[in-house]
Amino acid sequence: MRASPENILLVYFIFTIVGWFLELCYRSLKAKKVTNPGFLSGPYLPIHGFGGLVAYFISVYSEELSLIGSALFFLFAIFLLEFSTGIFFKKIFKIRLWDYSDRRLNINGYVCPTFLFYWLLLGALFRYFLFPYFDYLIREIALSGTQIFFLGFFYGIFLIDTIQSFDLAYKVRETMNQFSQDHISGRVFALKNLYGEVNFKLNEKINLSKKATGIKQVVLYFVNYFRLAGGVRKELEETVRRKIRNVSNNKD
Repeated sequence: MRASPENILLVYFIFTIVGWFLELCYRSLKAKKVTNPGFLSGPYLPIHGFGGLVAYFISVYSEELSLIGSALFFLFAIFLLEFSTGIFFKKIFKIRLWDYSDRRLNINGYVCPTFLFYWLLLGALFRYFLFPYFDYLIREIALSGTQIFFLGFFYGIFLIDTIQSFDLAYKVRETMNQFSQDHISGRVFALKNLYGEVNFKLNEKINLSKKATGIKQVVLYFVNYFRLAGGVRKELEETVRRKIRNVSNNKD
């Protein structure tokens, strides 16, 4: 290991802030207003910190990997990082931190070739232009007690921010689930009742057609179905709206 644990924490700290700044510029320009790009409240992005660590360690051990091997390993690591993070927040908290659905060849909106290419460009920029200076500073820095204290202070704030943000996300998810149960389940119940009413009306009409004989029975049978699909359908749609309004009003 070419760096001490506290220096590794320093590398992660630097990349979380640099990544947050880059995302802030990109999203703010795209939205034409200042937009906090992070899930957390503070000026740091954990996923960029991990991505930066991957780029750093690949650069450290690049002598053991070919150029193509380094690029493929970096892309694979970033792919896993983005995909697993996106899946985690979507499945656990019903939140999409980013969405690449409008990009070509995307995978469920979590990963797309365009942004993997951007990651690769950033990794190459770091490896071939910034890494020698960055690595020299990291290895040469002997963190004093005061610096270690401030680094620990940052991680303390980072941990508190993470816990509070996850707690907020959990509460939002529970609120949305409760809303869905209260309103959607009521709509389903109303539709089930309506389905019973429709069947009852249809069966009445069919029973009437059964009293006829021969061609008249066949004609009446189809006429009743066409009526259900025509004028009767409008009546049913209005009944649905009325029942859903009643359910919503009762729940409120």
